[in-house]
Amino acid sequence: MMLRKKGAPAPLRVIAFFLFPALLGLLLCAQGAPAWAAQPNRLTKSLPLAARDMEFYYKKPIPPAGLLRAFDAADSFRSGETRLLAAAFFGELMRGDGAAKRELMAQTKSLSADGRRMLAWAVHFSGGTDEGALLDGLLSVGESPLRRQIERSPARIDRWEMSEATVLRMYWGCFYASGDTLWVDRIIAQALRLAGMNTQARQAGKGFEIASTAAATLYDMAPRHSAVQNRLAAALSRAHGAEADILRQILRKK
Repeated sequence: MMLRKKGAPAPLRVIAFFLFPALLGLLLCAQGAPAWAAQPNRLTKSLPLAARDMEFYYKKPIPPAGLLRAFDAADSFRSGETRLLAAAFFGELMRGDGAAKRELMAQTKSLSADGRRMLAWAVHFSGGTDEGALLDGLLSVGESPLRRQIERSPARIDRWEMSEATVLRMYWGCFYASGDTLWVDRIIAQALRLAGMNTQARQAGKGFEIASTAAATLYDMAPRHSAVQNRLAAALSRAHGAEADILRQILRKK
């Protein structure tokens, strides 16, 4: 594949992987897949090749500092959306693992400016009484507007309203770090909002776009993650009508 060719600049690989895979979408539509499956948009394709280690971290943990350095070296944190996805992931790691937090904070001096900004968000998401002191070491005086933005934002990611695709990606980042299927359940609930959007007017709104993206990411993730498949199957066992139809489509059931 051309994007993996040796010598291709890392930023170009990151940008290209972040775009919707249009050719795959056309193929899915031709095979009769639901319309929203034409935009699977694998979330970790916005990151370098080490992103597979992030996606399956909850199954096979590796030293988080290595992941952090790989992403930063590939200039992955330049994108604001990618920065928040990674911040959710690393923040969830630090929330439940003090050793991981110390390991990640030890990388501060070697990070790019965008890497430090990402880690500042991660510190906020991780909670803790040491947030102020850690932000002092990550952000300069000239970055005070960013610091105010961080401090005024909810520290708990589950309090972020899923009204933007960025927040949906943050939920997946938390799942990658912890394997906690409560994050998957929230994404399933968002996807099931499609069941009530059966009119053209509703399908033109922002809510339809987010619900479609939630369904598309579940459609993409389920074949690779048994935990996602299991939560979808559990939801299907309780669902009826249009909701059951959506879940069957996500699970590729006729």
